Amino acid sequence: MEHQEWMGWLKTALPLADRISVDDALLERICAHAEMVRGENGWEIPDAVFLPFVLFPRVNNEDLVFYHGSIHDALKERIRGKGMTEAAQEVNRWCFEKATYASTDIRTANALTVIRRGFGRCGEESVLLVSALRACGIPARQIYVPFWSHCDDNHAWVEAWVDGAWHYMGACEPEVRMDSGWFTAAASKAMMVHTRSFGMKPMDERVETEEGTAYVINRTAAYARTRLLTIRVTESGKPVPGLQVLFQLANMGCFRDICRKRTDRDGIADILTGLGTVHVHVTDGERFLETDADVNACGEVCLDFAEATCGREESAAFLQRPPLETNMQPVDIPEKIQAEHEAWMAQAEQKRQAHFRVPDGVSPLLARARDNRTVIGSFLNGDPDRQALVESLSEKDLADVTMDVLMDALETALPYKERYPYETWVSGVLCPRISTEMLYPIRRELPKFADADAVWAAVCGLEATEMKPETVIPDLRGVLRARVCSEKVRDILFVAICRANGIAAKLDEKNGEKMIWESGGYRAYLPGQRMDACLVLRNMTGKPLQAEVQFSVSVLRHGQFEPLDLEGQNVTDVLELPVHEGFYRVMTCARQMDGSVEGMTWTVRVKDWETREICLQLPEDRKASHLVHARLPLLHVREGIVRFDDRPGIFAMVSPGQEPTEHFLNELMDAAPALEAAGIAVRLALAGEKDREHEKIRKVLGALPDVQVYTEPDMEDIVVWRRLLHAGELRLPLAVAVDQSGQGLFAFVNYHVGSVMELIGILNGEEAYGQ
Repeated sequence: MEHQEWMGWLKTALPLADRISVDDALLERICAHAEMVRGENGWEIPDAVFLPFVLFPRVNNEDLVFYHGSIHDALKERIRGKGMTEAAQEVNRWCFEKATYASTDIRTANALTVIRRGFGRCGEESVLLVSALRACGIPARQIYVPFWSHCDDNHAWVEAWVDGAWHYMGACEPEVRMDSGWFTAAASKAMMVHTRSFGMKPMDERVETEEGTAYVINRTAAYARTRLLTIRVTESGKPVPGLQVLFQLANMGCFRDICRKRTDRDGIADILTGLGTVHVHVTDGERFLETDADVNACGEVCLDFAEATCGREESAAFLQRPPLETNMQPVDIPEKIQAEHEAWMAQAEQKRQAHFRVPDGVSPLLARARDNRTVIGSFLNGDPDRQALVESLSEKDLADVTMDVLMDALETALPYKERYPYETWVSGVLCPRISTEMLYPIRRELPKFADADAVWAAVCGLEATEMKPETVIPDLRGVLRARVCSEKVRDILFVAICRANGIAAKLDEKNGEKMIWESGGYRAYLPGQRMDACLVLRNMTGKPLQAEVQFSVSVLRHGQFEPLDLEGQNVTDVLELPVHEGFYRVMTCARQMDGSVEGMTWTVRVKDWETREICLQLPEDRKASHLVHARLPLLHVREGIVRFDDRPGIFAMVSPGQEPTEHFLNELMDAAPALEAAGIAVRLALAGEKDREHEKIRKVLGALPDVQVYTEPDMEDIVVWRRLLHAGELRLPLAVAVDQSGQGLFAFVNYHVGSVMELIGILNGEEAYGQ
């Protein structure tokens, strides 16, 4: 395929959001780079692999930039003369030198921004690694678990096509061998593992569904035991085609999609999935029908759509079981090689930390900008309005916002400064951040209107279309040129044009609805969006319930329940939620220590001007049945013996810098008030003295000054603890609940989101267990 043919193919393969945003000059550079690297190292790669996984520039929903040249130049000598496998591993080592894991907001940064920040969440680490591999001519793709079945989270990693086959590795988490990672065991419990191929349908892999120009490839069978689950829907004995079938898992307090399909002409939709429980929701856009399928027990579920409803008041209980773990770390590494690898990792970590060490005298705001602080510092110039603009941005924005964007926002907002209270002007006019879009200097190019009604009429005049994947948001200037947009993009455009015309506007953080400032406060722009009803949640459990962990609220729209954004809200006693008229589902979940979820749902109809109350309850907590009450021997460390001073405590052996440990330490800091209130001691064990200086350990000690840190634990003692606690997985962290008499009650190993609160619950509830 010639260079110009590649250009033509990209213009058909890219999502619509990219096709209306990206100019030919960028595509030309991408094609020229791909032409240069193809064959550069003598690797033979067929077109069916090269085009979608080397040439294609998009990894996930990051903004498209030309990352290729600078990354290739940094790596070309490091991989010269190497085979594909060795080269791919070297690229991953380079990525680790540039970035490590840290939790961030949901906007996905591109590879250059991740490098500029020095960290990213797993989806961004994998964007960096896939981008770097492709820049070097190695086919690569992001592998994604939409939601785990055994804990409340998701994960992404990378597959590279080397020596004729796909092999996996943790992104920015180099191992000695391919097909190795801390998530190996977790992946064997996944219900869905997938990736995407844009513009080209693979011939030898299972395509589960299509999203615009993207083919969603089901990779679950490469990591876990699977079965084909068939959903057969009939009505009056006849198959019902065209129904939307949502395959869901209870995760973060709600039923979340892992795949969406439609029934075929025989009324069938099937999915290759793990051997656990999946929630099935079938709808025609108005009526719906639901059931839970135990995939381990059967491979077919028959549903009668005559039983479907448009919504009814009811309550129900459910149980979701995860698949059994079938894989552990499969690679046995010689001790010497592993020690050399860990020594290199420590040096790379120190090098990265040294690069990002903040010089004395740099303000916290500039420090957060990381390698973009020169731009931010030049813009600030001691001006309070400029300071307010920068502070209105997210931390991630600080790392990639440009001077053009900042000046565009400032200069177009200044004429309206006296129109509103200062804080309203800053957040509703000056700030360029609206949703998860990339920031561009667009305001001067947006049309002029006198009021919000004129703006709304104009954006509603654009042709409505689906933009898939929905998370890819186009440059709004391209939307206006093409005169097409999705509903989500239309709302972002509405707010952007309002702000450019001095009309204070925003999208509501909870439900995404358009809001404008009027008569001293924000109100829903469209009358139909005003919330005149109320849903009251009364907590009957005796302990605080956290939204998107133990409970959720969803609204029925077009035959399916869409969760409201209640992130950060707790219910201690009563929570009053303003809502529209409609059907609402309230759901509570109790994640058991074996990974299963027991839950309850209440569906109610709320009418205009009506208040409905739901008394929240949780299913029985079954922690007691899992406790081991092991008499633990003394644990020797370099400093002597680990002691808890006759207090209940959490002992954890950790490896700072590795993602599972990062999750655990973040949870530990978040749980500081609960730990203090319960009088629980925390003891951390590190492999060596050098880990004491790790940035995350210093943060933990700042948040939890009573934590005691030990080094060089006796590994024979650790082996005995693992055996007594039935914690055979060797990956860290190893986190143990120890009662005041020194008994080990339970241990979490490796990756288990929510483990800290689980351990606190075990220690708080010990007396209730009668032991």
